Amino acid sequence: MKLYYVVTKQLQDIDGFEETTGWKTITVYDIDTQAMDLVVVTELEIANSINSEEKISQELDLLEYSDYELVQL
Repeated sequence: MKLYYVVTKQLQDIDGFEETTGWKTITVYDIDTQAMDLVVVTELEIANSINSEEKISQELDLLEYSDYELVQL
C-alpha cells in the first residue's frame, strides 16, 4: 500500500517578512480508489530538526499500519 505525505514548514510574519517558526506540519494521505479521493490518515506537528519519515513510521505503527510505502508529494 502506498501512503503519501506533504511537509509544510510553519511560517510567521515578522514586520512583513515570513520566517519559519522551527516547526513543520506533516499530513499523511491514503487514496480511496473507489471514490478517487484523498483520505487524511494522520497529521503531525513536529520540530524541523526531527526526521519526517521516522516520525511518520512511528505514528503509523501506533495506528497499526503495516506493509506501506511512503511517497513524499
